[in-house]
Amino acid sequence: MAKKKICIFGGGSMYRLPIYNVMAKELDCDFYICEDDPSKGIKTYDYSQLINYRDSLLPRSIVGNFYWLKNAVSLINKPYDLYIVGGPFCLSYWVLILLTKFSRKNVASWSHGIYGREKKLRKLIKTWYYKLCDINFVYNERAIKLMTECGVQKKKIISVGNSLDTDEDLRVRKSLIKSDIFREYFNNDFPTLIFVGRVTKEKRLDMIIDSMKILNAKGVYLNFVVVGKDIDGVNLNDLVKLNGLEKYVYLYGPCYDNTILGNLFYNADVCVSPGNVGLTAISAMTFGCPVITHGDFSYQGPEFEAINPNFTGDFFRQGDVEDLANVIQKWLDNTNSKKREEIRINTFSEVDNRWNIYSEVQAFKQSLTSFYNNL
Repeated sequence: MAKKKICIFGGGSMYRLPIYNVMAKELDCDFYICEDDPSKGIKTYDYSQLINYRDSLLPRSIVGNFYWLKNAVSLINKPYDLYIVGGPFCLSYWVLILLTKFSRKNVASWSHGIYGREKKLRKLIKTWYYKLCDINFVYNERAIKLMTECGVQKKKIISVGNSLDTDEDLRVRKSLIKSDIFREYFNNDFPTLIFVGRVTKEKRLDMIIDSMKILNAKGVYLNFVVVGKDIDGVNLNDLVKLNGLEKYVYLYGPCYDNTILGNLFYNADVCVSPGNVGLTAISAMTFGCPVITHGDFSYQGPEFEAINPNFTGDFFRQGDVEDLANVIQKWLDNTNSKKREEIRINTFSEVDNRWNIYSEVQAFKQSLTSFYNNL
């Protein structure tokens, strides 16, 4: 293992705090945090809560997606063995990588890797970058496949998964019980769909409204709860009114209370995210809720790999409202109490085996130990 590591990536997103603090304890990391753009509506944490927090680094846009991270390159002079950085569009990281080639220091990237939707130039840039890095930590197995197809050595790529606040989530999970929370709000016993996350146009929540209309025409009725803030001018409320679904749609608004979120997920029948899904999938499954999203993986978040059709969720054809409605209807057949409990157990198992802080840190530990033993 290295004597000391340094992390420069991501930013101050709230979900990162628990994993960072465990990494600080288990891997002896120091943290220099890249400030997030507040206009993106990302909830951040108080940096005083971050163990081994050293400083904040301010990004400055250069051209397109490329940016410079002020004071990042000067950290090459500090006594660190390994620099864990983010993706290829920070030019400061390229300079750091090149500088370590003239020393005994190393650089690891921690990023999404290659999605599979990149155009020729973008793919070329990413491929060069990941080849230059000594290690590449990615979130899922698909990224490994795509990167090796581009010529990155497989032994240099490690999937570590992703995680939320595992300890807090498990505490909440133990307290969850079946309740009438949705019956009391909607005054009906219809199955309930849920979406949790920032409400943006790319999430395509309009497709859920359209699916509800399709199913209503077949005599299949359901409710829909949206937990999240509209940060993109989606105006979902207007669409709901236009389609006469006010009695069946609950625009809850943003919520960061895990106890409330756990209760909502646990008692909902299925979480639906038509545009793409990321950590919402892990949050939903942590609290026993299966997930439906589209099946074009090049346009998905890495957490789609937690979805095992017929067990923890399902996929529909991207952009196909009729197919989404059919998949939703299929999952509404799982609303009897025995089948619903089996699905909860499936989702719990998926998260507990792969998508949690401790499996993530263990993956880091094993790969770093192997890397330094082979130097």
